[in-house]
Amino acid sequence: MAKRYPPNTRAGNRDREATAVVVDAAFGDGQLNAAEHHAAATAVAKARTLDQLAAVVADLQGAVSPPVDRRRPPKRPVPWFAAATVVAALVVGGGAYSLTHRDPAAPRSAAATAVLADPEPLVIPTPFMASADGIALFRDRFREKFGNTVVDEVSFTESSAYLSMAVPGQPNRKISYSFRGGFGVSGELESRKIDTPTVDLDDIDLGALQRTLEEIRTSVNVPDAQVYYISYADEEPPSLHISAKNSFGEGGYVITTASGELVRASAFSD
Repeated sequence: MAKRYPPNTRAGNRDREATAVVVDAAFGDGQLNAAEHHAAATAVAKARTLDQLAAVVADLQGAVSPPVDRRRPPKRPVPWFAAATVVAALVVGGGAYSLTHRDPAAPRSAAATAVLADPEPLVIPTPFMASADGIALFRDRFREKFGNTVVDEVSFTESSAYLSMAVPGQPNRKISYSFRGGFGVSGELESRKIDTPTVDLDDIDLGALQRTLEEIRTSVNVPDAQVYYISYADEEPPSLHISAKNSFGEGGYVITTASGELVRASAFSD
């Protein structure tokens, strides 16, 4: 049985990443709203120990278990009958090969080789979603699918986006979607106040956002910080929450208006 680490053990990057997946999933299925998701993501980035990570997801469905001992497990002995079966198979296979294998009468033509070769894989690049390019792609795909660019709230991570919005034609119902190259319904329909504030993706000044992202390392006082989370919701005024951290979990966040005006910044300090 794998050994469990004590709760006060230092957390590693893989521990933070596993916890962040649970936080993202909880937001995607409606357990957390955008503000709660932002707070949880920030707490994960700042967590130093396993018990601090566990506290972030303690009340969430699908919470991660404490990491196990990462030492390589001992090799399991191979049962004698399994080993015997493998040996027998090799003997029989070798005999069959010697009986049936013959040198080809003529080398295979180049044309035949070309026909039999595996086709080159088709690679369709997808931008990092928590970026100006990622938000631009999401906005265009959202417009194509829904005919507008209005949502209640939306957040962007490395490879995904999550949003909630009024059901078309039913302003008293809310539906959530996840986006990973395409849209998928996430969770059940929920009640929604008809006067719920909304935000328009078209209002985001992507040029101003790009400048904010380029200056994020200075803003959060971490020279090697990378943006990993952006959310957009109506907080009087509608605001973008931009979080960044490095591989040690050192980071902070910046809040701006949709047009790029600074609202608040939280920088890392030792």
